[in-house]
Amino acid sequence: MTVVPFPTSLVAQYLSTPAAALACAVYAGVFVVINLSYNLLWWTAVRERRLLHPTVTDSLVKRLTRRLLLGLPVYGLSTLLAFWNPSVSLGLCSCLWIFWAFTFYEGSPSPRRLAGGQDVELAPESEA
Repeated sequence: MTVVPFPTSLVAQYLSTPAAALACAVYAGVFVVINLSYNLLWWTAVRERRLLHPTVTDSLVKRLTRRLLLGLPVYGLSTLLAFWNPSVSLGLCSCLWIFWAFTFYEGSPSPRRLAGGQDVELAPESEA
């Protein structure tokens, strides 16, 4: 279940009306709550490293944690800015999504990395 379609439809319906500020504030406010929930989930996963794959490094955890924590102040600011300029609020949310889209992908670990840097020969898949 997701709640995002509701505020999205509010923005679509009211963006060109005087109620745009409230619609955009609700929209950004929903993402404040989603970001809080996601950060709670992340902190639960990284706490004592119980839910992380052994190959995940501490530096990767720190890097991803910093990127996730950026969302709360940006979404909060976006919520407040909605009352001044709804378009700026939506633009700020969009910039955050673009930032995450380009910075979160770390790639899959190669067999070499999983083996601690040693060359690893993979058995060819059978073509049965």
